[in-house]
Amino acid sequence: MSSVQCFWLILLVHFGRSQASTRTLKIAVIYSGDDSPYWASPRNLFVNQMAAQHVREAGILPPDVEIEIHPIDTECTVEGVIFRALPYLEEVNPHVVMGPACSSEASALVSFLAHPYFFNSTIQIPFLLGEAAYTTAITDLQRILYRRVRVSERSENTAEKKFQNSLGWYRIGVIYDVGYINMISEIKDTFGNQINSLVFYSEDYTDIEMHRALQSFKDNDVKIIHVAVWSGIAHLICAAEKIGMLDPEYVWFLHSFHWSTFEATFPEHCTPEQLEFLRTTDGPITMEQYPINVEIDGQVQSDVGRSTDEFKIELQEYYAKINYSHTPTEFDEYVYDAFWAAARNAEILLDTPREQLVETFFKSLAENEFFGVSGKVGFEAAEAKYPTCKAIQLKGWDWTQDRIELAIVPVGDIVTLREVEWALGETPLDYTPREIVNYREEIMKIDLLLLIGYDSVAVLIMLIVIVILIVNTHFRNQKLIKMTSPIMNNIILVGALILMLSILTYSLDAFVVNEHEAGLICKGKVGLLLLGFTLGFGALFAKAWRVYKAFTSQTTKKVIITDLHLVVQVAVFAIVDAAIYAAWQVVWPIHAQLKNVTLKESRVGPLEVDVTQWQIFTCHSDQPYFLYALFAEKALLLLFGGFIAF
Repeated sequence: MSSVQCFWLILLVHFGRSQASTRTLKIAVIYSGDDSPYWASPRNLFVNQMAAQHVREAGILPPDVEIEIHPIDTECTVEGVIFRALPYLEEVNPHVVMGPACSSEASALVSFLAHPYFFNSTIQIPFLLGEAAYTTAITDLQRILYRRVRVSERSENTAEKKFQNSLGWYRIGVIYDVGYINMISEIKDTFGNQINSLVFYSEDYTDIEMHRALQSFKDNDVKIIHVAVWSGIAHLICAAEKIGMLDPEYVWFLHSFHWSTFEATFPEHCTPEQLEFLRTTDGPITMEQYPINVEIDGQVQSDVGRSTDEFKIELQEYYAKINYSHTPTEFDEYVYDAFWAAARNAEILLDTPREQLVETFFKSLAENEFFGVSGKVGFEAAEAKYPTCKAIQLKGWDWTQDRIELAIVPVGDIVTLREVEWALGETPLDYTPREIVNYREEIMKIDLLLLIGYDSVAVLIMLIVIVILIVNTHFRNQKLIKMTSPIMNNIILVGALILMLSILTYSLDAFVVNEHEAGLICKGKVGLLLLGFTLGFGALFAKAWRVYKAFTSQTTKKVIITDLHLVVQVAVFAIVDAAIYAAWQVVWPIHAQLKNVTLKESRVGPLEVDVTQWQIFTCHSDQPYFLYALFAEKALLLLFGGFIAF
């Protein structure tokens, strides 16, 4: 054989060997084999196995690359992670780890990620978390090796808040348990000051403790309730039913992945009557996520060869083939897409030096997003993906019953509300409606027609008196008028004018706006009344007294009582009145007070009523003694006048 033939033979053998050799992409899948907890159940393994099959069929791997799945069955605890998962990983040395959620045991996952195995300078392994709930303790590590596909629960909370606000709900109560302690800060950040009550709940509570926790909501008039509880939902719900917190005026919000565990746990905590009630009453509301950007220009976008619905059908068939009883959920979609993300970057996982693998791998993920069965797949670092959500309500507390779509809650601000038949017949309120009383105080005024009527009479009388006064003055020297004492007549007429003027002062009440003005009018009314009475009746009785003296004199001597004597008598009466009145205003002055007289109610709506308290100004003095003195004086004057008249 020639040298040339040997060369070609060696080259052919070498080429054949290189074609026959394969590279293996090792993917470790962590799961829990006993279906507990739910989020780390065997489905985490089964979905990855089906995804591996689909990846092979799609031909996206280089021809010389084979996928090898290494299942790691371990409990989602610190002990399970350290004594089972880590030793196995060190033995297999996979290229990427597909992790479970483990959110209720955040310390387990933190211990996992913080282990030197993941931070060794020469051995770095990317860790993909396909379905994890939001866990502050993990993200605070700020390690680039941690990523997840699943949309953050923050997006569901944000959508829930927008939906609630669109219905006018701004007061909520939050019930949380130990599984949400690491996430409660996010809930507080999302809802802010709209949280009226925050209650910690434990499934181990006694009935008294449970009642105390729930009663605080009723005491604070909380009607909209956000439940962030990982376990013991049935215990909580049936305890709430006992105190009427499942009545139509209450609205409950739960995360959808809690509901499937209800039916199995209800009989342990609820009476048959409660179970029947729960089947017939309105159930809780949840925010379900639409896949992100799954439809563009009316076409479903997918880089994995199937739509979301097709994936669910295939997964259900796959579960049936392996005799696994489980209904596909959105979490399966996230796990599936996480596997595809790893497979699409097989070259990087296989060819990149281990000391650069984590950084290079996640940089490629960030730069090469794709459309999976869960929507547009992007891997979260500092910022969460916020998809469009829909508000769904169960018709009864049973996952198998119908679900009603209440609203579409997009990333933007506009919420599309559906026509909803609430059990109350109208949208529930976030507070107990109480009757609104619009109370006001009004000063009662004299009726205008009545005011015009008696003012007209008073003015007419004053005009008549003035005419008589003019005639009396003009014809004062006429014998007949002169005999009646014109001066005293004029004093009587002036007294009558002053009395009519005191009546007109009552008309001023229609223009009074404060107590000071009313007090001045009160003083004027009393002063004019005193002066008018004294001048009118004092002069009249003085004239009667002169006649009385003339006809009852026992002497033959002529009795002379001049008009001047009579004027002096009237002046004395007036001076006495003035002295008493002046002392009165110094010691216990007259002032005005508002007095409630009539309460009028007028209903303007089912829960609104206008109440008007009508008031009048009354004249008041702290002590009545000066008034008694004036009454006594006037009584003596009247008795005197009556005596001499008869």
